[in-house]
Amino acid sequence: MFRSGLALSGLSALALGAVIFGTGAAAHAAPITIGNHSFEDSPRVARMVTSTDTWTEDAGQVYISNGEVAPINGYQDGATAVWMHGSFLSQFSQTLSASVDTSKTYELKFLVGSDTGANPTAGANDYEVRLYAGGNLVATYAELAKDVPYQELLDRTLSYTPAISDSGALKIEVALTSSGSGRSVIFDNFRLNEIPEPASLSMLGLGVGALLMRRRRMA
Repeated sequence: MFRSGLALSGLSALALGAVIFGTGAAAHAAPITIGNHSFEDSPRVARMVTSTDTWTEDAGQVYISNGEVAPINGYQDGATAVWMHGSFLSQFSQTLSASVDTSKTYELKFLVGSDTGANPTAGANDYEVRLYAGGNLVATYAELAKDVPYQELLDRTLSYTPAISDSGALKIEVALTSSGSGRSVIFDNFRLNEIPEPASLSMLGLGVGALLMRRRRMA
């Protein structure tokens, strides 16, 4: 009977460890630094290419503004956002100091909206937000112009689970994949979090449970 009690206590300890760590994944999410993530450190009205910024204008015309193209629900994070001129295949990017960790998953969140409610020309001002690792494209969030929120900024999420072979610095790239209208697409408040994979947390929890069981037996 005593041995049976020990076995039950051991299983309980393992289960407790798994629950503690397995259900706490969200608490272990860690933010990755994105320079000037909400564009508050930039000149208030300027072309990105002319500003000293951690972001780079790669193509077309990308502007940083504090009100020329203001969404009706506000910028939500400070008073400045970036907007991409819809008449060009505009693009901007930032290479981060962080490198990909294959034991983590990633969530890139951002706000997006447009400055006009006119029915967009088919194929005009569709956009993509892309995530690179070591120069290789690893994840993409694409949205058609007709689905971009009108005169308000709403959250979008790009998720990425690395392959075992992925390596190198992370890079965020934002691009209009079609042009032809005078409307602008607005972006703000980029946030990137790395989250330990549930399998890793569960293994850690089982390890803690085993230690608890070992201490109980020694006692």
